[in-house]
Amino acid sequence: MARFVLIKEVCPSGWLLWTVRKDGSCLRDFDALERRQYSTQTIEKWLREDGNFWEMAPQVPVGNVRFWREQLSFRNIDSGFESLASSQRLLDSFKAQTKELLKREDVVELRAQLERWIAGFERVQSKTQFNHWDNDDATGWKAPSTGIGWSATILERCRAAGGPHFVETGDPQLDFSLVSMELNLGISSKSNPFQPGKTDYIKPDGLGVRRAGKAFCVLEVKGPQDNGDLLEATLQALCGTLAVFAKRDMISRITRTQALGCRRMALRVRGIPQKRPSLGIYVLVAAKDHRGRPMFRWD
Repeated sequence: MARFVLIKEVCPSGWLLWTVRKDGSCLRDFDALERRQYSTQTIEKWLREDGNFWEMAPQVPVGNVRFWREQLSFRNIDSGFESLASSQRLLDSFKAQTKELLKREDVVELRAQLERWIAGFERVQSKTQFNHWDNDDATGWKAPSTGIGWSATILERCRAAGGPHFVETGDPQLDFSLVSMELNLGISSKSNPFQPGKTDYIKPDGLGVRRAGKAFCVLEVKGPQDNGDLLEATLQALCGTLAVFAKRDMISRITRTQALGCRRMALRVRGIPQKRPSLGIYVLVAAKDHRGRPMFRWD
């Protein structure tokens, strides 16, 4: 049975109510189009409902088309109907700053920089589920040559019938189960502390839960076709980890809950502490033989 999601967008003439078919057979049903004028109070009420976006609704004019279209874009990305923007403004800026501080071995300034990034990532938009992979089967994306192919393989293995299952790393303290992949953490142009007026994203490849202590971990997955530079991959993972830490309450709440029809299982987790080590970083890269060629093994 097809599942439907109601998406609301504001245009100068009022709200457009779009019916979206979750199975992708009908992205937008314009026969269901309805145009009306609604009060700010009504808009605020809608945006507070589960699954709808909420950000300063009383202060955002109904006619602010750019803002409301941005909200629709966030929703479509999470639903898998729209691709993430290719821009890597946030990630490139983070890596450039961090590399310079590492080169200078300036530990004090590095710690201060990470705190500033965490504060900025608090502006990431809140959501009620991670993305469409909570509901959709990733089996069709399994592949031995791409990072997303590896992520899809691990995700479906971890949440197979009777799960959650754990990936055995050889060290029981590091065994983990992948909870979500391709997290899309968006920052609105209205509240972007890094580049005001521009929409930004940060996209950790995966979020997992470790078997030991039910603690969270963040994955960066680089397949044979990706850049396998370990420092680059580690900094990318660190950037995503800071965003997850900044939104720790949201991350913990989503992980503990399971909506009707959701393929992601609810898990008991201990949250993400602030005062002690709380997040593991896992970097998966393709091993290379002595000739520099990537090797892939999957059991």
